[in-house]
Amino acid sequence: MMNETNETEFTLVVPPTTGQPTPAPTFPTTAFTIKATISNADDAPRLSLLENAVKAGCGGCTVTATRVFTVSTVLSFSNVPCDSFDEAKAIAAVAAAYGVLAENVKCTVTCGALRLRRLAGGMGDVSVDAEITTADSSKANEVKAALASTTSGTALQSAFLAETGLTELPAPSVQAPNLMFAVTYAIESDDNTAVEVPSAETISTQLSVLPGLPTFNFVVTTPAPTPSPSPAPTPLPAGATHAPTWTPSSAPTMVQTEAPTAATGAPTAPTAAPAPTSPPSAMTTPAPPTPNTIGSESGAPSSFRLSVSAVACAIALALLQ
Repeated sequence: MMNETNETEFTLVVPPTTGQPTPAPTFPTTAFTIKATISNADDAPRLSLLENAVKAGCGGCTVTATRVFTVSTVLSFSNVPCDSFDEAKAIAAVAAAYGVLAENVKCTVTCGALRLRRLAGGMGDVSVDAEITTADSSKANEVKAALASTTSGTALQSAFLAETGLTELPAPSVQAPNLMFAVTYAIESDDNTAVEVPSAETISTQLSVLPGLPTFNFVVTTPAPTPSPSPAPTPLPAGATHAPTWTPSSAPTMVQTEAPTAATGAPTAPTAAPAPTSPPSAMTTPAPPTPNTIGSESGAPSSFRLSVSAVACAIALALLQ
């Protein structure tokens, strides 16, 4: 609008802000792990090489990786009290024997069959599957060498004696250790499409072009692509609002019950049982009367007397004529 000084005035209208600002979009992340067995921890590729081997197949994605080494073996104790061994004691003994943290040790303890232990007074053969994990390649080589040493049984014997509290314990036999390295990847996509997990062959091919690296037989495990939420809030369906939903009252709702239906008519009295029928009395049939002789006057039958009267009347009428 124009004022008296011919100056132009503008009105700035700022829409009101409702709710929280829309957060920045997060892109889907794909997580997986690869593993390979090696003879020396120094043979494992550096983290930067491992990340580039995966990044080559996903363009502008962001790749992060962590690498750990695991040394595994099996310890066998013959004819020992099984109740003196458990996982907590085994973990503490292995950690003490090889100078690692207990949180980096995993043990599974098994004993002989229960029936055989009962027959042997609780004695049996104990097997301990032990795994020692470290991110330090030098420490991994050190633990592997110690387990492969001829003195490893003696070191473990002393450590298990201290943890179990037993006064005597045979030295365990130690299986040849196995060394493996594992790489856990997290790949963040540069768009809303999750990156597919690359195959073991693809990763091996990418690393094989680098000089000085041995050939690895990778195994891809735990593929778990995690989709991220949509960058924009999901719109409400038609007719829905952001108004809070009414909370139902804590008191129970009274439900009106109908009155019971009155019984119709008086109840019918039960029908009396019929009186028992008395047995029929024996009836004697009277003997027929003995007929009198025709010549008897007093004993003549009435039909005979009528016939005589009829004859007499007929004679009298004949005489009158």
